[in-house]
Amino acid sequence: GSERLGPRREGSERSMAHVQAQPRKTYAAASSLEVFHTGGPVRLSPDGTLVATACVEAVNIVEVATGKVVHALEGDTEPITALAWSRDGSLVFSASRSMRCTVWDARTGRSVRTFKAHATPVLFMGVDPTGTLLVTTSADRTARVWDVAKGFCTHVFRGHAAMVTVAAFHPDPRRLELYTGAHDGEIRVWSLRDRACVGSMKAHTSSVTALAVPMAAAGGKDVLLSSARDRVVHQWDLKTHKRTATVPTHEACEGMTPLDPATASRVIGAEEAESKPDAVYFATAGDKGVVRVWRVGSGKPITESVSLRHGTSGGGAHAGQVQDEAADDAAAAVAALDGTEILGIEFRVAVTPPEGAERPEGDASEVSERRGEEDAETSALETRAGAQEGAAAKKRARIAASAGS
Repeated sequence: GSERLGPRREGSERSMAHVQAQPRKTYAAASSLEVFHTGGPVRLSPDGTLVATACVEAVNIVEVATGKVVHALEGDTEPITALAWSRDGSLVFSASRSMRCTVWDARTGRSVRTFKAHATPVLFMGVDPTGTLLVTTSADRTARVWDVAKGFCTHVFRGHAAMVTVAAFHPDPRRLELYTGAHDGEIRVWSLRDRACVGSMKAHTSSVTALAVPMAAAGGKDVLLSSARDRVVHQWDLKTHKRTATVPTHEACEGMTPLDPATASRVIGAEEAESKPDAVYFATAGDKGVVRVWRVGSGKPITESVSLRHGTSGGGAHAGQVQDEAADDAAAAVAALDGTEILGIEFRVAVTPPEGAERPEGDASEVSERRGEEDAETSALETRAGAQEGAAAKKRARIAASAGS
């Protein structure tokens, strides 16, 4: 029996030796996806190939196609609060909580210039259609316009009663107008030629998050779209500064952009776009993690993306959407009547959800917590701005007293 097992054992040993003799394989990483965004502002380059993102106190320039970090722009230990690209994509503008603004060369990643724009943190930055002017808005309730090439301030606009959260130049360079939105919902129209406020539009009841002129739409050059966290988008007539339409979005809007007819046709279909050739289309992104496309005059989204919130990959109606939409439709209908914005808010709160509809647990607490955090941050920034203004006033008084003596 042992003789019969001998050949098998020898064959097994030779087989094991053959396996062990095989060289080990090693692999070299061809590419890796590193963390390039930790929250805060994100801005896409004009040609759509690069994106500037806030990564704690630094700014990363990332290739959209590959996710590769092209440049890591060093910060000043304070979080980034605002970003913008120049019109030709050669420059990146950044602002941090330290109040320092920096102009970066997007090709080399080097700093071109630094300056202090405001006495409190900058909340928004944007460039005019000619690429020669930069606007900054701040918690100090002002908006300032800067010469991009030489770095000096050309305009200072004061008059808002709250933090100025967003701004937009008119896309027509011959129409020298700037639009600003504030934390209290007010929108102001400023003339760059006259250096004065030429209009005020009040309908939003919370912080304005986006302003845009839908130039590609028929008659769009005389229209302004505004979004806010009060769950509606308003359309304004820029000649009369009156509201002409309200679209309930059923969520707090964090971003909004108009769509030109060609883009709208690709997104919603040529047949739908051609059926209403004079319509104004826009897209919104909000706290539910869904991008939706709307048409002014319609109370429902034309199309929407899947939800990106908390890793959710499914689209369709979210929990509680039925009663949310019912409440928002009612609020928008009442708010569309002149002088009844307050009534609209009360009516929206008082609407009874449809029978059988369930409110998702945690939604109310999440909204309340988020609004509480926003209000706390707003209060802190405004307190800081007030203290700095008070110190400046005392300094001016001391200088005036010493000059008089």
